[in-house]
Amino acid sequence: SSDLAALQQYQRASEMQRRLMQADPKNEMNRNSYALSLQTLASLLHATGDRSAALAHYREALAIVQALSAADPGNLRRKGLCGEMMTAMAAIDAENGNRDEAERLFRAGMRLLKLAADRKGANTEDESNYAEQLLTSPLPQFADPARALIYARKAADASHHALWVYLDLLARALQAAGDSAGAAQQERNAID
Repeated sequence: SSDLAALQQYQRASEMQRRLMQADPKNEMNRNSYALSLQTLASLLHATGDRSAALAHYREALAIVQALSAADPGNLRRKGLCGEMMTAMAAIDAENGNRDEAERLFRAGMRLLKLAADRKGANTEDESNYAEQLLTSPLPQFADPARALIYARKAADASHHALWVYLDLLARALQAAGDSAGAAQQERNAID
């Protein structure tokens, strides 16, 4: 399948990134690139059903990004990346029935995603990542369609309503908030 082919490709790419990082462990770009490759690999492993390996890769990536974040505490975008990884891990823990760990990770991850989305200079990715988690939380107590709508609208507005991905997010947020007509209009806009 295409997931398996992508998985094999990312395993090779991640290994190459690991070697670059090990060759120059103080190089922040190499460390960040390796963490991002691990994050993508973890996502693919999760998609193929290997939750255990996915969690292990997310943990390794998170440790790297947390260390980079600690060295640059004002970098809220990097904190947002930590939040992305934590919410992904929380989803896997929820699937595995580890509710307490899922809640702990999701709560911490959402706090970081909100910091990134609310920061001065936040971009559409920051806003949409936060909105997406508010819409798709595997833990019902964290779902907040009204708040998701606020951030989805910000992302769509910032993109000048020109990118289908943000219009689709806005449509899903409108639907979750009970505005079916608005959702249908945004889906039409996304297609046009």
